[in-house]
Amino acid sequence: MPGFRPTPLAVVVLLAGGTASAVTIRVPDDAPSLHDAVRRAAPGDRIEMAEGTYSPSRTGEIFPIELSGRGLAISGAGAGVTVLDAESASHHFVVSDGDSSTLSDFSLKGARSDGAGGALVIRGASPTLERLHFADNGGRTGGDALWAEGSEVTLRNCLFVGNGPDGPTLRFAGGTCRLEHVTLTDNGGGAIEVRDGAALGMRACIVDRPGRGGGPAIGLLLHATSGVPPPELARNLFGGCSEGALRVEGPGAGAIRGAIAEARRNEGLREGDPLFLDARAGDFRVSERSPARLPSDGRGTSNPSPSSIEIGAFGGKTPLSLAGVADTPSPSGRRKGATEGPGLLESPRPNPSNPTTTIRFVVRREGVVDLGVYNILGQRVRTLHAGDLAAGEHSRVWDGRDDRGEDLPPGIYFVHVTQREGVDTHRIALVR
Repeated sequence: MPGFRPTPLAVVVLLAGGTASAVTIRVPDDAPSLHDAVRRAAPGDRIEMAEGTYSPSRTGEIFPIELSGRGLAISGAGAGVTVLDAESASHHFVVSDGDSSTLSDFSLKGARSDGAGGALVIRGASPTLERLHFADNGGRTGGDALWAEGSEVTLRNCLFVGNGPDGPTLRFAGGTCRLEHVTLTDNGGGAIEVRDGAALGMRACIVDRPGRGGGPAIGLLLHATSGVPPPELARNLFGGCSEGALRVEGPGAGAIRGAIAEARRNEGLREGDPLFLDARAGDFRVSERSPARLPSDGRGTSNPSPSSIEIGAFGGKTPLSLAGVADTPSPSGRRKGATEGPGLLESPRPNPSNPTTTIRFVVRREGVVDLGVYNILGQRVRTLHAGDLAAGEHSRVWDGRDDRGEDLPPGIYFVHVTQREGVDTHRIALVR
């Protein structure tokens, strides 16, 4: 591959011998499109996409993007903030030949495949997928969002919504698939299909209302093969699966039925309505009454304690308004929404803050409101409010700390409010 090394803006790591080992390629600063950045990258490089929508018509993307033995780290500014729109092209990515790339922090939508796999096709590879959002993708012969064959695939904190039409949304044939904190809801067909001896590990996941497009309303379909270990199921919730939360078929079915029964007893295969806070607004966190909220020992309770573990995508902290995205890429790091709402948010005072500032905002209509602080990379560092609020004037105080209570470094931050009436953003300079 071409030796692209943009030294002014890229981060260069040097080995003892002085040879460039890896760089960070920023899109669109260093490369105009993700496709171009991947074409220029050397194995082990990082690619960072700014907020915005990347598509054939807007940024000249050429899909599918092929990752073959590259081992790249490709990241966006956040799910719903950075979006890859395939505009009906077949697949966003094809990952093969032992590739071990990591894909994180963006949305994938609009892929249409006449064969297997919508957004992602994985063959003989071992990618890691983290904090991704899949929507409106379809594969005619299965794997509307993802199809993997003979691969070792890890998915963490991924959200699958509205993919279809027939399912399954995720299809694994052979290899190993590990799902942690994954949410699948309102997809067209069955949610997950595992076959050809694939080994499945599924932990802290939510499968909700499969079959919404007319396909099978099955949560998990296992084609069991003799000699294959039973799936590892821990703290998973299945809801709205009218044709069964789990169906086991094949010659090895009898051998794993006991393990399935044990998973049901130990909350690995729990059933019930997840009770999302506001799915229409893209808020897939669960309410206090949700059976998805389990105490730390894994046993269900009707009165969950504050220490309970929330399951599902993003650990139960999925951002609001995943559909609200900038029309074009911007390197500024500022989040943008589909609808701007000037006047929803006042300029924080004092600004600069040292380190405390008061943030006043207006709720024009009662409903779910999200108020967060972001760094210049578009990453959320602090949630100031997430939930219902009455109409009227409100305020919150930010003390210059992140969600873990640790002091953030001085610099530029953005406070961003999302509500039914729109979104608004203001800049904050933090000094110490």
